[in-house]
Amino acid sequence: MKKIIVDFKQSAFDNFEALSRDKRVGGLAQKFYRELFDFPPEEWGRLRREFGKDTFVSDRHIPFIIKVAVVEEKPELVHLYVTEYRLR
Repeated sequence: MKKIIVDFKQSAFDNFEALSRDKRVGGLAQKFYRELFDFPPEEWGRLRREFGKDTFVSDRHIPFIIKVAVVEEKPELVHLYVTEYRLR
């Protein structure tokens, strides 16, 4: 099984925590966080190349804007960096 490491930019983490505590969308915020662990990223959202890194962005049907950069990808490891996590 591939090890997956998820790091957050501080502002994205703060938004994620606030959304997680929100009674209306807290469960969904947690659900989509867990889906960051489902790979390949191409199936999770729109994939694009930025700054020499693969970045994937949540699809429009998801109520959150989630942007994640793939920092490192090896056969045994994927390191992700969440740069944005907010309500649409």
